[in-house]
Amino acid sequence: MDSKQHVEVEHHEAVTVHVQPSEDQRPWYQQPELRKLYLMMPFLFLGSTTLGYDGSLLNGLQTMPAWQACR
Repeated sequence: MDSKQHVEVEHHEAVTVHVQPSEDQRPWYQQPELRKLYLMMPFLFLGSTTLGYDGSLLNGLQTMPAWQACR
């Protein structure tokens, strides 16, 4: 005795198409978001450069015998 039954399954998928917003034609200095970004960039660059230099300097100092003798 076979108890299998035929079952129909319907699959519905909601498809949403995302449209890209139109490109802003204003120059960068007239867009407040870009002005803010460009103002922050030099400080962020200098901060990351300074941290890299400090880490490199201290790492180099720790390998010197004179530095190790002072500890």
